[in-house]
Amino acid sequence: MWNSKSLNNPLWVAVLFVVVSWVLTETVQKIGSIPCSGNFFTTDNLGNVYVVQADNSIEKYNPQGLRLNLGNFKIKGKLHSLDVSNPFEIYLFYKDLNRIIVTDNQLTQRGEIDMNKPELIQAAAIARSYDNGIWVFDLSDMQLKKYTKDMKLQMQSGNMRSFTAEIAEPVSILDVENKVYMANYYGLEIFDHFANHLKTIPWDKIDHSQVFEGKLYNSTNGILTSYDLSNIEKKNLTIPDSLPVYQFRITPDNLYLQRGDSIFIYHRGENK
Repeated sequence: MWNSKSLNNPLWVAVLFVVVSWVLTETVQKIGSIPCSGNFFTTDNLGNVYVVQADNSIEKYNPQGLRLNLGNFKIKGKLHSLDVSNPFEIYLFYKDLNRIIVTDNQLTQRGEIDMNKPELIQAAAIARSYDNGIWVFDLSDMQLKKYTKDMKLQMQSGNMRSFTAEIAEPVSILDVENKVYMANYYGLEIFDHFANHLKTIPWDKIDHSQVFEGKLYNSTNGILTSYDLSNIEKKNLTIPDSLPVYQFRITPDNLYLQRGDSIFIYHRGENK
């Protein structure tokens, strides 16, 4: 799940100036662009793009950049994060309200989850679980917790201070490829689906990250890097053009790069 916290962090002034091609064996072709005034964007597994604008409205675009839907929940205040891992049931996390708004694929509200629970004091980040539950990181006791959709606690990790000396400030949580990944500014924490901590991958100053096809993609201090999660191989990558990049997303067919007030769409070549 991606959120607005990264863009509010001073680290986001570091930009990517690397040139040439997306990967050494892959060519890309620019096929369109999407206007983006604001906070952040993400993509679903169908290639649709969701843009959270500066006024906290949400715009949905198809993979070619054609706008499909508009969701207007500005009355709720600041949208902290957007989970589109199930594009037919989308989670909008309003951290200040401690609530999740649930929408359908048309960005029409279908429900609301109240996260105010006695054992959940300070929800810092959330994500949909693989079985349609909710992962939550609670800053009050430094635990990753899993809830059902009706907010019944199923499991918890134990205090993170028992396995890391760092102070967790989650940027995002991702439940993908049989693991739960929690990105912090100091690196990546990896858990199994029972909230057991597996390992920590140190990584200075993670700004934005995505797990895709067995690799962790990360932008740090202006460098876009891939980290093979199976063999711990780390590579610095190159991307199209020579303009600054503030966010990125990868799908099987496309690469999306935010530059200034636009998201540029590149079709990935045959040698993926």
